[in-house]
Amino acid sequence: MLVPSKWLRELVDYDITDEELAKRLTMAGTQLEAFQRSDDGELVFDFDIMPNRPDCLSIVGIAREASAVTGKPLVLPEVTVREGERTAGDMTSVAVEDAGLCPRYIARIIYDVKVGPSPLWMQRRLQACGVRPINNVVDITNYVMLELNQPLHAFDYDLLSENRIIVRRARPGERIVTLDGEERPLDHDVLVIADATRPVAIAGVMGGLESEVRDDSRTILLESANFDRVSIWRTSRRLKLRTEASTRFEKGLDPNNARLGADRACQLMEELGVGKVARGAVDIYPSPEEPKVFTLRSGRIGRLLGIDISADEIAEILGRLSMSVERLGDHEGLGEHDLRVTVPTFRRDISGEADFVEEVARIHGYERINASMLTGAVPEREPGRARRLMGLVRDIVRGCGFSEAITFSFTSPKMFDVLRLPQDSPCRDAIAIMNPLTEEQSIMRTTLLGSMLEVLELNISRGNRDVAVFELGRRFLKDSREPSGCKERETLAGAAMGSLSIPSWGVARREVDFYDIKGVIEELLSRMGVRGFAFERCDHPSFHPGRCARVVLGGTGSGGTELGVFGELHPEVRAGMGFPGRPYLFELDLDELVRVADPAGHVRPLPRHPSVVRDIAVIAVKDLPCEAIEEAIRSVGGDLVEDVRLFDVYEGSQIPEGHRSLAFSVTYRAQDRTLTDEEVNAIWSQVRDKLVAGLGVSVRQ
Repeated sequence: MLVPSKWLRELVDYDITDEELAKRLTMAGTQLEAFQRSDDGELVFDFDIMPNRPDCLSIVGIAREASAVTGKPLVLPEVTVREGERTAGDMTSVAVEDAGLCPRYIARIIYDVKVGPSPLWMQRRLQACGVRPINNVVDITNYVMLELNQPLHAFDYDLLSENRIIVRRARPGERIVTLDGEERPLDHDVLVIADATRPVAIAGVMGGLESEVRDDSRTILLESANFDRVSIWRTSRRLKLRTEASTRFEKGLDPNNARLGADRACQLMEELGVGKVARGAVDIYPSPEEPKVFTLRSGRIGRLLGIDISADEIAEILGRLSMSVERLGDHEGLGEHDLRVTVPTFRRDISGEADFVEEVARIHGYERINASMLTGAVPEREPGRARRLMGLVRDIVRGCGFSEAITFSFTSPKMFDVLRLPQDSPCRDAIAIMNPLTEEQSIMRTTLLGSMLEVLELNISRGNRDVAVFELGRRFLKDSREPSGCKERETLAGAAMGSLSIPSWGVARREVDFYDIKGVIEELLSRMGVRGFAFERCDHPSFHPGRCARVVLGGTGSGGTELGVFGELHPEVRAGMGFPGRPYLFELDLDELVRVADPAGHVRPLPRHPSVVRDIAVIAVKDLPCEAIEEAIRSVGGDLVEDVRLFDVYEGSQIPEGHRSLAFSVTYRAQDRTLTDEEVNAIWSQVRDKLVAGLGVSVRQ
């Protein structure tokens, strides 16, 4: 925000240097970016205005702050309008079809207009503020916008069909040529200012070329309005059209300021000889906004700031900020030093006690608040079970060689196509963001796999091809049973590519494979104390066919609960993203994992009796999972089977086609005695019969 010092001094006659004023304003939250010089050598402040303070996007707004930090009175321009004989209500009418998007619309008429250059003093002030002078009509509207923070627009009255205004949403197929000469398509979400037949302006953004003020214009319809900030924000980004007006409207302006802006512009047009002002105005304001009233406890403000400050001083500070303060007595039951504060409608950022504490602190002076030590006992941090277990998950996955990543919860709908998700996939039913920054961040993610791919892609672009990352984040799923319509699921996702270890002498380079990821998941679940998990072959559109598995709790098949999925990235996805290697990814439901976890250590005494180890080799069809054979062995042996371990897989000429040989080492042990060969042989015989009869395998002799 550019503010010429001479213009500022007309409103606040401060007796300190410009440099000292800039320092005080910066300390109070209105930060100075730099000093500039206008073409005629005048000093110009360049302020960085915070998004929550749109009232400071004007000379008067900065002057209010300067008055507050210096204690000097604020002198606002006196606005009186000399009106002519004609009446605005007889010359035009205004219809607002959507009051939610346009809370207030004012139309004033200026007739017998003479369009020409504006006075030199006005041109110089506009140029000092970075605005190019055009003509006296347009320059006055820009001048008032800079002075009072009320965007205005002037229409050529004679170019408006039926000389009237309709504020409505755009209709299908409508288009408009804006003042920059570009033809822009409109849709139902765009609010337009229209005449009886067509749009003549994009509300709050830019006017239309067909109704602009020309050198031969003789009557002007002046618009001063207030628009819904979200609507203007969306329209500006949808049309890729950002203006001084849209910048202000999208931050939220005071509808009660619209009449002052219109009258100030009419005053200048009459005083500068631009034309005569018609009597009255057409003012559509169905729901006037009232100032907000708060009750404050002055003692609490002092306690929160850690300073000794009286109610009188608090009242004086708030008064310097244009707030009306009333002292309340004991008879109202609120305490002797309590205050009732009426906040002007232009301070739209004030909503509660914390805001008043901040206002008092910044005007009182942060540098005057002394540092002090905390008193009392510091409460001990007591994280809940879920948080403790999530911390343990982080430690375990880090211990497996993975680095933690943090990514956005937003993503693009295009990511579903990248992941090859079918059109009927539940993951495609994502929650749309009302005000997305970009199309690439327009929905809430329903899976973290896309985020992992983006991390891999970023690493590859930086020349890092050995990557192992994980993230603990949230997925956002639609759920009508939730009050918000959304269910958030804590999720653990990871990705690995290249080598997990650094090659050195005696250690050859080895690319990560399917079993590395399986081992990480096994380590995680075992350390978390999860019992009864298994791996089951599955198909997933994002993973390589045949190199993908799901993690199941409580038994395989339809009877188990799916915990997650992992595997090698599908070749089409890999080729589409240009990955040089074979990435492997996993995604686990962390909420479910935490629910079944039991990481407490269980101590077992060392075995007192020796074990007996027997090997068994079977020939089975390739589609038969190894887990099925292991489960059959354990089901027969019961507690006497201490361990079952696969140690050999063979396919060759001696094995029938479509089959493979699987060799298992089975460890038997009893806790109360030494097993005899007869007992082990009996169990082995039962295992063999179970495998042959139940699974259809043959036992190799």
